[in-house]
Amino acid sequence: MYQPLHANQFRLLRPQSDGQIRASLEVHDLGTHPGYIALSYTWGRATNRKGRPLSAEYSIVLDDKEVMIQENLHDALQHLLPVVNRHDGYIFVDALCINQEDIIERGNQVRMMKAIYEGARVVFGWLGIPLNGEEHTQAIALMGRFNRALREGLEKNTGDMDKVTIELPVNDPNLYPVPNTDTYKGWLGLLKIFDNWYWGRTWVQQEATGPSKTYFFCGDQSFDKVYLSAACYFVYHSSLLPDVEQRFARAMGPSHAWRMMAMRGLDGSFAREHETELVHLLSTFRNTTCTDSRNKVFAPRNLATDVNHDDVPVDYSRSIQDIYKSVVDFYLARYMNFDFLGYVTLPVKNSKRMQRECEEDALPTWIPDWRDRIKMQPLSLLGQTRKHTDPLFCPAGKHRHPVYRISGGKLTVTGMIIDKVISLSSICEAPVDQVAEVRQWTPPDASTSLYVPTNQSLDEAFRSTIVANVQYEPRKIGACVDWALWDEPIDKLDPERFQRRHGFDVGINQVCFGRRLAFTQGGFMGIVPAASKTSDTICVLWGGQTLYVIRAVADNQYRFLGECYMHGLMHGEAFAAKSETISQMIHLI
Repeated sequence: MYQPLHANQFRLLRPQSDGQIRASLEVHDLGTHPGYIALSYTWGRATNRKGRPLSAEYSIVLDDKEVMIQENLHDALQHLLPVVNRHDGYIFVDALCINQEDIIERGNQVRMMKAIYEGARVVFGWLGIPLNGEEHTQAIALMGRFNRALREGLEKNTGDMDKVTIELPVNDPNLYPVPNTDTYKGWLGLLKIFDNWYWGRTWVQQEATGPSKTYFFCGDQSFDKVYLSAACYFVYHSSLLPDVEQRFARAMGPSHAWRMMAMRGLDGSFAREHETELVHLLSTFRNTTCTDSRNKVFAPRNLATDVNHDDVPVDYSRSIQDIYKSVVDFYLARYMNFDFLGYVTLPVKNSKRMQRECEEDALPTWIPDWRDRIKMQPLSLLGQTRKHTDPLFCPAGKHRHPVYRISGGKLTVTGMIIDKVISLSSICEAPVDQVAEVRQWTPPDASTSLYVPTNQSLDEAFRSTIVANVQYEPRKIGACVDWALWDEPIDKLDPERFQRRHGFDVGINQVCFGRRLAFTQGGFMGIVPAASKTSDTICVLWGGQTLYVIRAVADNQYRFLGECYMHGLMHGEAFAAKSETISQMIHLI
């Protein structure tokens, strides 16, 4: 059934229009092929299993042979093949068009996946059969009203999105949820659409966000990326309004749909926050799911702009550790810095969110484990945008170039031990309101004590520490959170104070989420990884753009825990008081 493919060839399904799920396979070249539709869907069971036995099996007749397929794919083909027949007559379905038993072919086809989806005339994203058809109908109608309101606002305000936001009619029952209305049903439908596990699939980020036109299907109803982007914006805006029900206001928090729109620049207000270098994409994909953990690297690799053909090769015969280590090798060779260490996240027992996804194939602690769905902002990248990529911190002083050696599972680096952790707060891991959680960290004697390292009051130093002393607009060192901005209702703030509060919200989230407040033996205060314990060591690494926390396990051997911020130590101060620098080789295992 599967004939060998030559370079730049791929297969397409040609459905038979006889009322059954039947198709034939045809081989085509990437450069010369008929118009086709590419299917984007989740492998496994359907989202709506109402009335189906667990033992149900599904199949398709492919080149006159019965081929077993998974439940969700069966639903998609049953609904969408008639649409395919009315249009191009060809469809790409990865599970059927790629010989999944041939790992060499799988690797070759994965390298072509970006080109295959971008070459499609249209992409169909399958979200499944809705449980409540009326809510989904109202949700799609509501998306249309969102899009119309945004378009009219942009035309009126000549593209100024800030003015559009301020002028949105927050009491309009056709836009915002009012109980016992069709709009309210629409919002309920939006919750279900945003909660669909389709958005969390690793390959969707590539399949459904390219330049091809994309329609997302809920049964026989569909919407496009423009409607989805408008819905993402309105749900985000609703989270800023005090009178919107919490379940609607918080819908955006866990939503992969929002991240997908932002990553590909479909929402202009957030596009600047996302880069297209490999490690940034790996971080974006971190919260996604896939059946083969190698795809956590292979899928974003296809979208990365800094990866050449031979970098991080797509090879399904390689181990997880080998593939994930190849990302570090690539990064060090290309960028010559330790910023990749900012993506290391270690699990914490009894934590609500800092849990390890996979205990098998444990990696060395200095290699980011992209299987873990623990996503935090690297401190070394705070405040960076496409226009501003220079680092804000330089704790290593004049030692700006990394000195390292990799041998097997050990990374040996040159650095210096500078302090030790003596006390820790709780972990900041609230799903939405991190500010309230972080505010509880305020030291009890903050208003009356002096923070000696920077000659500030302890209260002022604390309010600077929780944003790593970084101001975002304009971008510079020197920031101190103003709690008064939270002491009045958000809808009472003028635009300038609203923007200041929003900036602090973002800063507290990026700096503190998944981390703890710490005090050290040397009298410093800072933000450390959630996995930190008392007696852990603070160190500086030559070429490092932050400080780091490590844990001694043997003679000069350490487990790597993650980046940290120490207020008053981020600009080479550790060397100022020393007549000579005492460096040492630190072995990370």
